[in-house]
Amino acid sequence: MKKMIILTCLGLLLISGTAVAQAQGDSGEIEALRKLVQEQNARISDLLSRIEALEAKQGEQGEWIETEKESEKKEAEWTERIVLKGDFRYRYEWIDDDREKEDRNRNRIRARVGLEAKLNDTTDLGFQLSTSEPNGRGAEGDPISNNQTLTNSFSLKNIWLSQAYFDWHPAQAPGLHVLGGKVYYPFYAPGKSELIWDADLTPEGGVIKYAKSFDSVDAFGNLYGFWVLERSQDADSGLFGAQGGAKLNFEAFGDKAYVLGGLGYFDFGNVEGERPFFDNTGKSFGNTLVGNVLAEDFDELELFGEFGFKAKEIPLLLFAHYVTNVAANGEDDGWLVGLGVGKAKEPGDWEAKYTYRVLQRDAVLGGFTNSDFGRGGTDAKGHEIGIAYQLAKNWQVVAKYFNNETGIGIGEDEEDYEKVQLDLNFKF
Repeated sequence: MKKMIILTCLGLLLISGTAVAQAQGDSGEIEALRKLVQEQNARISDLLSRIEALEAKQGEQGEWIETEKESEKKEAEWTERIVLKGDFRYRYEWIDDDREKEDRNRNRIRARVGLEAKLNDTTDLGFQLSTSEPNGRGAEGDPISNNQTLTNSFSLKNIWLSQAYFDWHPAQAPGLHVLGGKVYYPFYAPGKSELIWDADLTPEGGVIKYAKSFDSVDAFGNLYGFWVLERSQDADSGLFGAQGGAKLNFEAFGDKAYVLGGLGYFDFGNVEGERPFFDNTGKSFGNTLVGNVLAEDFDELELFGEFGFKAKEIPLLLFAHYVTNVAANGEDDGWLVGLGVGKAKEPGDWEAKYTYRVLQRDAVLGGFTNSDFGRGGTDAKGHEIGIAYQLAKNWQVVAKYFNNETGIGIGEDEEDYEKVQLDLNFKF
């Protein structure tokens, strides 16, 4: 555009020059032409100034647009590094306990909201808030239950910090994860067994996890170091442990199948002679007490296995779990066997699971095992049946039935314990 204006001006100058040549004899006309040329030069100069100003403004607008694009890009990168997730469960529960005169009916909720933040390519942070109830006379939430009973005159309910951890996974060591803080449930449990650990448990300390694949074999190993109870004037109670296993993938019945086996060892330190953890009301959680303190140490050795395959496109899972407390003097074994059928993943899918377990009095530390089976804790045996149906995306209905006996130890009178749970589960 600038070139066109200059050419036009030159043309006008040529025309003006021709007019001057034709009017050499007329000084008045020459003077008029000179004024005309001066006016045209002034207009051209003004036009050129305006063009330069316009181009400068366009440049500033371009820089502003680029700045805005870069800002939007950075904002998008920030939001992409944050993942928000959570779930909500509404539960109706019926309990028939031989220890109680009346059956119990209650409604409970569980709400959990968490986020995962990707700091960089090798480091993540995780946080989660959850409902729970104080267990005993303490002011802290139950470590093995996120349930909140609907009661107490519409009172407001507590929210607790259930996870706060870092996860470092260096690029130089694929499959390695180092975690520290109040971590998510870190243990491998066959068929999601809760023979040793309740699934709501979020221990505190450090974890090293490593997994590696070799052709058709997937291997894993985990190391644990947790602080159970810090004491200002006495030795702390802690937990150190390890798990390892391998999964062999192969073809069976015309489809993919696998066999998994592993073992673990969990050593509690400074437990014998101490009060049961968390609850300070004298509750034993099934363990042997002498003078309101634990009579045994707990060094738990576990073995586990799984066999997964498909039959006519239906997933099937057989699993077994065994634990023994090598530090106890008796009643120190526990075992569980189970069968899983189906997988409730897409709307219309279903799944079912059956387990039978026996958990002797001092096989595991009772305060951390499943909170639903046999009143929670050890010294119980019996059946558990569960059925789940996927109603819609992220919406599932679940029914569970427990038929258990408690007080199974030597010299005890067995008592029946039944429980029915009906759940609506939502997640995002």
